[in-house]
Amino acid sequence: MERIRGKWSDAERQAEMRRALGERLRNLRAESGIVLSDVAAQSGISYNYICDIERGSKMPPLPTLVALCETYGVLVTEALRGLFPFDTDKAEASRTANSSAAGQDRRSTTAAPPPAAAGGRTPSRPTTAQAVIS
Repeated sequence: MERIRGKWSDAERQAEMRRALGERLRNLRAESGIVLSDVAAQSGISYNYICDIERGSKMPPLPTLVALCETYGVLVTEALRGLFPFDTDKAEASRTANSSAAGQDRRSTTAAPPPAAAGGRTPSRPTTAQAVIS
């Protein structure tokens, strides 16, 4: 597969996603000890379509994926966990950028003064939280 400037093209990304998911589903089926014909009978999905999914030539829609996972006795999130590593760099960069921006926002605001002790003076002007509530 040809890389475009070191990144995945859309066709490569889709092919890799189909291949990885098909391999994971095939492994889950093997771990559950269910033969393909029984999966087809229990899930209501055709034998040939399940073969296409496991080979990576078809991407199952969500209801099909749910039916297969139920047949294998696993959650969809377990079936998908860690499958697509080429997206983790982008997701990590986004999380890092969001958390550092949130940290800058927190540092730039002033904290509300602590509440006055029982019987003590209350602040002469409202805190930001009090002004918003009013």
